[in-house]
Amino acid sequence: LVIGEKDIISQINPAAEGFLNMSERALVGTSLWRCISINTQVSESFARARNNLTPLFVNDVSVDMGPKSTVLCNLKFTPLLGMAGFMLLLIEPRNLAGRLTQTQSGKSAAKSAIGMAEMLAHEIKNPLAGIMGAAQLLSMSLPPKDLELTDLVVAETRRILKLLEQVEQFGNLKLVQKSAVNIHDILDRVRRSSQLGFGAHMTYIEEYDPSLPAAYGDADQLLQVVLNLVKNASEA
Repeated sequence: LVIGEKDIISQINPAAEGFLNMSERALVGTSLWRCISINTQVSESFARARNNLTPLFVNDVSVDMGPKSTVLCNLKFTPLLGMAGFMLLLIEPRNLAGRLTQTQSGKSAAKSAIGMAEMLAHEIKNPLAGIMGAAQLLSMSLPPKDLELTDLVVAETRRILKLLEQVEQFGNLKLVQKSAVNIHDILDRVRRSSQLGFGAHMTYIEEYDPSLPAAYGDADQLLQVVLNLVKNASEA
């Protein structure tokens, strides 16, 4: 609100109309203290701020709205440059101020969490790259019948590295890269991986329909979904 001489309301925006539950026509030309009531100390401080042309900020003030009951608010009075005797009054309900503060705190916490995830992903990638390199070197000296294990290590390491890259780009939303995927290849990779780890105690029966068409999606994400399903089954 813009308050003129003798604390008369001269201008008001739509937000203030909604807060006071009165129209601009009804409010302009009316004394501020007929619309709201605050304690004497605050009104006296407002008068001093007007006389001294200094801003005034008062938090947690009970503003009596008459029939609309009492609302806890923050009040900000500021003299308007070039308009002698006029003050700008900003009324900030505490419930709105609290929500804004919580939103800002939530954003800061989210940024911190993303930064921590990016740092951890970067640190994990280095040893994984070493593991993949060691597996590739080992495969050069192994007979063909033993290459399946090193190939599996290399393939799974590459998949984890791609997942970590997604973690590093957690805040950057982008479309999933989809393509035709051989679902039988996905299932075979899951079987081989689980047989060497959490599913070593399980018996696998493979009955695939060879006429199934290729699935359309992201191969790594489909692999992770099926791997999760098999892991859940192994723990059931």
